[in-house]
Amino acid sequence: MNYQKYLTGSWQIIGTTFNLWLKGDRTEPSITYSIVNNQPLTLLDQVRFRKNNKMKSIEGYDKLKGTQFVWTVKAY
Repeated sequence: MNYQKYLTGSWQIIGTTFNLWLKGDRTEPSITYSIVNNQPLTLLDQVRFRKNNKMKSIEGYDKLKGTQFVWTVKAY
């Protein structure tokens, strides 16, 4: 699969069963993926959402292992 072609860019979350978005205290979620390494394929993911009327974000890395991506939080 051409992950670079199909995954990079910004995505709006409009439906989910993920508890983080179901509580109702985080709204307007979106995820932006960009490539940081090609071998192994590693994406930076930036999750943005509104909480308490302020925009917040969580960043992490998605590294391709076999046919699955493994997420780790970005250290600050």
